[in-house]
Amino acid sequence: MKCGESSSLVNLSTKIDSVKNFQLSSPTNYSINVTWNYPNVHINEGIAHLDHYNLSYFNQSQPDLISFVSVDNSSLDYLLNNLESENDYNISICGCRTQECEEDDKGELVESSISLLFGEVTNLSCSISNSISINCNWNQPINCSIPFYYNFTYQSISQNDSGNYQPTSTNQQFTVQLQNQEYQINISSCNSNGKCGYISSTSITTLSPNQTNYDSNTTAITLGIIIPIIVISIIIIGIILFKKKKRRKQIIQEIIKENEEEKELQDNLDL
Repeated sequence: MKCGESSSLVNLSTKIDSVKNFQLSSPTNYSINVTWNYPNVHINEGIAHLDHYNLSYFNQSQPDLISFVSVDNSSLDYLLNNLESENDYNISICGCRTQECEEDDKGELVESSISLLFGEVTNLSCSISNSISINCNWNQPINCSIPFYYNFTYQSISQNDSGNYQPTSTNQQFTVQLQNQEYQINISSCNSNGKCGYISSTSITTLSPNQTNYDSNTTAITLGIIIPIIVISIIIIGIILFKKKKRRKQIIQEIIKENEEEKELQDNLDL
């Protein structure tokens, strides 16, 4: 275009790039948190700025059921809630110059996918018996279907002793190798396809040999005191009963003897 010519042929449309740092996370097994940064918006004089973001999502098992959300242009995050756990979701977003978000008014589309897994198991607790025997119990995750199995692992904090189980109930008993060691215990629920959810963790320390010996000695000392007391008590009670029985017998014999003497005296008087 030469200097002085009409400017009516100049393209004054707003160009919107894709959003920056588009990320998905799943704070629960039924929600997705979407975050992003502002896109580059090239604006010519007289053209409207970025109006809103157009957010769309669908469950990959139902690709025809697409939902749309309009997010204010001042926001940089959005929480999709009330979704279905154990499903894969496809999320896409673009910036829009107008509410209609027509082809000439929308920016470059960004999309990604995420899997909603099982939630964390609840009330995970473990106890120790016999120094290195551990028993763990838990409740199944809330707001999701019953897991196909649980992925249960344990690992010694400072030494190499670990193991893995796949229980189908909410209990696991196992024996470790090390005494007086702290163990990290992790558990997550899994579906039939082997896809596991969020991990719940706890730790527990096994007993030391001294603790075991102390318990044994305490038991031995206790038994050593209680048993003699019981035996002595039985002997004393036996002696008391024996004396009472002997005294009763003596009283009966005295009564019989007195009766015989009275009878003999009465016979003599009759003569």
